[in-house]
This record gives sequence, C-alpha cells and structure tokens, in this order.
Amino acid sequence: MNVGGRNKLPMAALRSTLAEQGFDEVTTLLQSGNVVVASELEPAALEAALSDTISQSFGLDITTFVLSGADLTTMATANTLDQPGRDPSRLVTIVLSDEPDTKGLAPLPDALGDDVLHRGRFVFQWCPEGISNALPLTPWLERHWSREATARNWRTMTKLSALVVGSP
Repeated sequence: MNVGGRNKLPMAALRSTLAEQGFDEVTTLLQSGNVVVASELEPAALEAALSDTISQSFGLDITTFVLSGADLTTMATANTLDQPGRDPSRLVTIVLSDEPDTKGLAPLPDALGDDVLHRGRFVFQWCPEGISNALPLTPWLERHWSREATARNWRTMTKLSALVVGSP
C-alpha cells in the first residue's frame, strides 16, 4: 500500500487493527506500508478488505496492492536487471494495479534505455546514480498507462518475498 507523506500510518497500529479484524499471520516490514497476511480471499477481495479496514479504522483512502507467493516468485524470475554486484537499494520494483495490455501502450521513456524492464504487473528500474537521482517512473506510469502503481527497492521486495515464500 502507498503510505507516507500525507498518509501516515503507524505499522504497529496497523498490525493490531488487522489482527483484530480477523486477518491471520499479520506481519509488517519497515514503515512504508508493507504488510503480509495469510488469507483465503482472492487478491481483489483482499485488496478491498484491506482498503476498507484502513479507511474505517484510520480514515485514510489508501490503495492496496496484493501480491501472492506466486506473484512474488514470478517477480523474482522476471527481474533480469538484478545482476551480481548491483546494489539492490538502487533497483526499483514498481507494482502496477493490474497487468496492462501491451497493445497501444505508450512506450517507456527512451531516456531510461536498458535501465528499465516491463514484465506483466512489474516494471523494474535500475538507478545507477541512486533512486533520488533517477527519473521518477511511478507517476509517469500512472499518467501514461492509466494504472495505479507503488514502488519499492529490490532489497525490500526480496525481504517481502522471503516472508511470503521463504528464502531462496
């Protein structure tokens, strides 16, 4: 989920609230809205349930993005920008609200060259000069691909994956 800036949401309070609402095995990672829960709900239903709980409990209208263990496994194998010797904090994974149809899709900015890769619901961006010095791709994707998006560095995504599917 996208938290931060104007959407402050303490992770301890979120864990407690989700557990009280019946979500199982609630774990958070960092302070940036990374939550792992066990659920039998389909992804769209889980996204709605999480968003509703946050709205009712915290008064925040936050988009949630649900990734299953299978999604995270796909993500890991699709990211060919993850190469030995690269700092994982400089590799961004952007998760799209849904997989876009590539027919008629605006091409990714030429300025990114080979430092960007689109695979399904994921866009990977290598930022050799650091994330803060890179082209902010998430707003571009939201505007040009009409998808909501959230971004995390590769280190965070691999930690989330380890929580969900275990260590490689």
